[in-house]
Amino acid sequence: APSAPGAHALALTKASTVSFDISPTKQADYLRPWLSMLLAKQCVHGILWSQFADSEANRWPHGGLIDSSGAAKPLFAVMAEMRKQHLQ
Repeated sequence: APSAPGAHALALTKASTVSFDISPTKQADYLRPWLSMLLAKQCVHGILWSQFADSEANRWPHGGLIDSSGAAKPLFAVMAEMRKQHLQ
């Protein structure tokens, strides 16, 4: 899920976001219940995020866990929190 509207210069696809009402916080809020649902399934052994940072060439615009300036997006904290909860 993207964290900003529009295309991104480093994206390898011409895709852009559909909604203009999106932000890093909304990205985290949207994905939190999906990640929780996935982790509740016995067949799920982990969740991989294919795009770490927006500052690197990537497939999806604004889909990284780190923004273009190098700051962690709220989703990074959500995933770290879930990792801590489920690995203890």
